[in-house]
Amino acid sequence: MLYSNKYVLLYCCTATHANNMKIINLNLFLVILLLIILFTSCVFRDTGKDKVDAGMDVNIQKSDSSSVKGAVLVTDDELNAYTLNNERIDRIFEDFLFFYISDPGLQVERTVFPLRVFNTDNSETEINPSLLNSEFIFMTGDYITKIHSSSSKSENCEPENCSSATLQKINLLNSQITNYNFAKKNEEWRLISVSKKSVSESDLNRFLTFYAHFTQNEEFRYKSLKPSIQVSMMEPDDESQTIEGFISRDQFLTMCNDIPSGTITNIRYNQTYSATTNITLEKIGIGNGMKEMFHFSIINNRWQLSGYEN
Repeated sequence: MLYSNKYVLLYCCTATHANNMKIINLNLFLVILLLIILFTSCVFRDTGKDKVDAGMDVNIQKSDSSSVKGAVLVTDDELNAYTLNNERIDRIFEDFLFFYISDPGLQVERTVFPLRVFNTDNSETEINPSLLNSEFIFMTGDYITKIHSSSSKSENCEPENCSSATLQKINLLNSQITNYNFAKKNEEWRLISVSKKSVSESDLNRFLTFYAHFTQNEEFRYKSLKPSIQVSMMEPDDESQTIEGFISRDQFLTMCNDIPSGTITNIRYNQTYSATTNITLEKIGIGNGMKEMFHFSIINNRWQLSGYEN
């Protein structure tokens, strides 16, 4: 009986072991099968992706504007941006000028080469295309200036209708003016030449000679301020409101001590300033568009600052 029980026990253990082995073998088979399926799926997916990617590369390389548009990758405005942009910047010279100054590629595209330079000593030189961008470093500061005169004549040429314009670089330290002469041809503005002159040759000679001294000599500046200066200023706490009135010399110097100096600019549309007795120097902030107006008048046969606006 004991022997029989041992035999039964041994048989049970052997049977159990065999079943366990079958289960283990089955599980191992399932795991291997699962791994094979996953591996096959990944290979297929990667291969398909490579084919799709390769096809996309080919399509992009061969696509034209119509196929790109059909793929809804860009809008009509984006497709026509370059044309629309050129039409917009060429309408008014000052719009074009700011694009021209900031884009070296546009500078070369819109400049007539060889670019001739007419010097003060009557000699002629040329500006190399690779050095053109450095010519306009003076325009990359915080502001530019424009000179207005109530008596200046522009030969019935409004900025929108002018076919020629000049950007002036006025160096108050060495009394030199560099004129960058632009002309509009085939509805496109182009830089056609550069000419250099001394301030003494300019119709702004009297004012610029005064203004150079005004910016460099504090005592002279104080004496050149009208005792009572008319002002029109934004209310500090409410920019929609304007404060108007008169202030003293000392108040002006305390309030406004950052006057344009060193190198200033001007944009001319065939204006002449001969015999003018009133000049406004407009300071325009680059980036923020903020403006300040310095009004000068000849009083008692000498220039004085008579008004200020911001």
